[in-house]
Amino acid sequence: MLDVDRENLKHCRKLAKYANLGAGKKAEVVQGALQHLPFADESFSRVEARMVPQLYSIRKETSLKNIDEVKRVIKKGGVITISAESPFYKKVKKDFTKQGFVLIRQQPLEGRLHDTEFEGGGVEYGGKLTHLGKRFWFKKP
Repeated sequence: MLDVDRENLKHCRKLAKYANLGAGKKAEVVQGALQHLPFADESFSRVEARMVPQLYSIRKETSLKNIDEVKRVIKKGGVITISAESPFYKKVKKDFTKQGFVLIRQQPLEGRLHDTEFEGGGVEYGGKLTHLGKRFWFKKP
């Protein structure tokens, strides 16, 4: 788990206790910024991104550099799963494909909530099913 903010890292440490990575592996909590990930090239075979707005900047060049930085740390053949809230999901699909990733799967992000905020970034009232965005799986060729 990566976050630049120390307060958020406290929350990440709590979540890490419950992360099921299998084979006795534990989630690590690391302080760092997306623009300069503190990992060696091709460190991971799988990456999950949940806070997609952080990938994007007002400047398109910065957004594409952020995606390149994510691409740098994923092993060849590795997969990134991205939960992209509306309105970002269209941009995610376009930009990750443009940067050389291969889309291998997508599904809608939906939730049934009761007047509460959804972890993925939407709000729902009265228990309706809402479309919050999409989840994508991209492979690094």
